[in-house]
Amino acid sequence: MLRLLKQQVRHQTTLADVQWLKSVSASQIPRQGFTYRFDKSSGPGGQHVNKTNTKATLKMDAKTLRSSTWIPQAVKTQIYKGGSNFPFLTLDQSLLVQSDRFRSQTQNVEDCFERLAVALRQIRLPDRPHSQESIDKWDKIAKKEDKKRLAAKKRLSQKKEGRRAKGEF
Repeated sequence: MLRLLKQQVRHQTTLADVQWLKSVSASQIPRQGFTYRFDKSSGPGGQHVNKTNTKATLKMDAKTLRSSTWIPQAVKTQIYKGGSNFPFLTLDQSLLVQSDRFRSQTQNVEDCFERLAVALRQIRLPDRPHSQESIDKWDKIAKKEDKKRLAAKKRLSQKKEGRRAKGEF
């Protein structure tokens, strides 16, 4: 465990970032910065689907996303992380959210923001950095456990050695 603590590079995660992630909702996401596009929905729906543009597509380009202040920096780092499975990040690092769940544009736009909020809440931030005294404490515990483990191994080895027949064959 200690080696993992030392090897991992940790980003500064504050309590405010964690609280923001827990409480983010669709109503808190600012509407400016997104471009809206409406298209015809696919799937069942009869003539309504064929006549109206109800499918909503929201896009925030990469430059606007990077400069946005409504997302904390620690959260942005997790969104851009290579192994991150953030569902709405495109190859060019912009956000793209689509919804055609409802029969009205406004409901689909709100659904897009709700889906984005749910995805943001599912992001896991790295732990806060550990203090040096905490690392020292775990070092001490690890060394003590290693000593106990090696002593038990030595006792078992000596017990088994005592069972062997002594003498030449």
